[in-house]
Amino acid sequence: GLVRSLLPDSMVGRAAPLVVSLAVLLPFAVLLDSVLAVSRGHHRMAPTVAIERIARPAGQLALSLAALAWWPSVLGLGLAWAVPYVPALAAAIRATPQLRGRVAAAHVGADVGVAEQGEFRRFLVARTFVSVSQILFARLDVILLAALTDTRHAAIYTAATRFVVVAQLIQQSIGTAVEPGLARAMGSEDRALLGTLYKTGTSWLVWLAWPLLLMCAVLAPWWLRVFGRAYVDGVHVVYVLVVAMLVSTGIGTVETLLNMAGRARSLVFYNVIGLVLMTGLDVVLIPHLGALGAAIGWAATICFKNIAPLIEFRWTIGLHPLSGAWVVAAIVAVATGGVVPLAGRLLWGEAGALAGAAAGVALWSAAVWRRRGSFVGGGAGGRRRVSPMTD
Repeated sequence: GLVRSLLPDSMVGRAAPLVVSLAVLLPFAVLLDSVLAVSRGHHRMAPTVAIERIARPAGQLALSLAALAWWPSVLGLGLAWAVPYVPALAAAIRATPQLRGRVAAAHVGADVGVAEQGEFRRFLVARTFVSVSQILFARLDVILLAALTDTRHAAIYTAATRFVVVAQLIQQSIGTAVEPGLARAMGSEDRALLGTLYKTGTSWLVWLAWPLLLMCAVLAPWWLRVFGRAYVDGVHVVYVLVVAMLVSTGIGTVETLLNMAGRARSLVFYNVIGLVLMTGLDVVLIPHLGALGAAIGWAATICFKNIAPLIEFRWTIGLHPLSGAWVVAAIVAVATGGVVPLAGRLLWGEAGALAGAAAGVALWSAAVWRRRGSFVGGGAGGRRRVSPMTD
């Protein structure tokens, strides 16, 4: 009924089988995420990396290529994307022995009190709300832009903001790697280890994300042209959001830490205020500035959603993301991702910018290799040699 109400009658027959198939396979995708979260909760990263990051995408790619060759249709490609979640879930359950016993279940009633159950519910509600709000942050401004201006501005804005997805993937990767260690440090109230992991993960983010973001800004007039000459009008959108993402990646996984510290209500509050802030700025700015107004609204929200939790985390826990490793990473990133490509652009135009970007990548690679053993930030009680990939 929903499909028939949303689509023209001529398309219902083609869309309905795909919608039904995806609805049947959706629980497998949801359960896969939950099962892998259990394995990470027991400090095991291998299942997430092997199944979710490697095997499932590889299976989707292989099936998509097969569908293009033998079943080139919307239904065929849709199933090629969705079906790999089924074997991935089976592999995840097999790789998570904690799900194949009744020991934990037998002791739940005895060991978990009312207070712990309430804390868990608050944590779960906060994470669920944050996940839903992330979808709104990524889509609501595009809808408002199309409604308040036209589809041309929405298309330019959508293309100009694609680099944000790449930066967010880097954030997600680093966050996934350090979350088990952060949870263990928070649970044991080991502030020194917590500070070390937080600073280490943030310095990794600066090393990996900042050069990419700065190069996106310097090379924006050229890479936007890939979508079409009209899309170069989105260059100012890129500049505004690059600044916001530099702030976000420079602060690190502070929202996750705040949730782990039992400040779930604060996290929900910041996300609600962020949605109100973005919506309000969009409604006011988009009619006058178009896509740039939407970028300002999203950038302001990104900054608020990171700076406000950082202030509270600093005030309540006493930790911050800055360290000597962070400063070194920032200097190298600005030099290799910003200064060198920008100098080439100012001196020799497009060719100089591309040559500067290539030189920046080479210099950045050399710097990473030289400092590969010193990406660890000092914790609250001094330096601890901890790798974020194993803790």
